[in-house]
Amino acid sequence: MDTVNLGPLTHEPLDEGAHCATCGRLGTVAVTVLHSQPEQVERFCEPCWPAARERFETKIENDTIEWMRASMRAGPFNRPAKPPGSSAGSRSWHDVNLFIDRYVFGPDGISAVGADELAQMARKIREDAPRMYGAMPRKIAAFLEQYGPPAT
Repeated sequence: MDTVNLGPLTHEPLDEGAHCATCGRLGTVAVTVLHSQPEQVERFCEPCWPAARERFETKIENDTIEWMRASMRAGPFNRPAKPPGSSAGSRSWHDVNLFIDRYVFGPDGISAVGADELAQMARKIREDAPRMYGAMPRKIAAFLEQYGPPAT
């Protein structure tokens, strides 16, 4: 839960000495990486990360779709090179919220997974909490209270 992986995570997201690629602020909570030669690494502060994440995911999706289209048009002997692999990670509570909203509960608020999986997710979130940036939001604390074992 502490990271959002779109590929192998190769860089620690939390870096007090790095500057945000969007606003230049010192101290980052997230990182995106294009595993090209050379690698393209960008870091983001907490306020800039949600929009940067959305841009990164959209770029990766668009690059993949364009590669698939070009491959279909090229035929079997002239295929274009695949886009480079990518990864992204964060220590942002925003991503934990997003995970819960997108993958755990449907729009109707009903869980898409069973009680054992909910308890396992809650346990993992609790384990990762000390490595996250900032205070745990109330919504996530409520999730842990409802589905997880008590804090020790």
